[in-house]
Amino acid sequence: MTKLSKRFQFTYPITEKSVINGIKTKTLMGNIAIEGVGYEDTNTNIFYPTTIQEDKYDFDIDVMQIQGTDIGFLKNLLSDGLIEDIHKEAHKQVMRMFYEEHMQELYHQMQLESQTLIN
Repeated sequence: MTKLSKRFQFTYPITEKSVINGIKTKTLMGNIAIEGVGYEDTNTNIFYPTTIQEDKYDFDIDVMQIQGTDIGFLKNLLSDGLIEDIHKEAHKQVMRMFYEEHMQELYHQMQLESQTLIN
């Protein structure tokens, strides 16, 4: 299996849900800076249906920081829901990163082909 890899980073907001005067609100408690490496299995076609397309992407999270302090060692103490949400967001980031790259490649290829047709 051939894999492409790219570094990624994003900020994941930590919020607290509450009800104030009968209105549901979210209060930002802080942000977790996430960094890692995303992988794409190049042995599959990028135009497969979404369920299969999602399976071709994977990632490893290297860094989890709050205000510059590494909290990676706390992964086992964080709630399963929070870790799952961070993993879902990392997966989306990796898919988006590779998809945008493929779309740029297709766009440049179309430009080159249109130039050769004009000339």
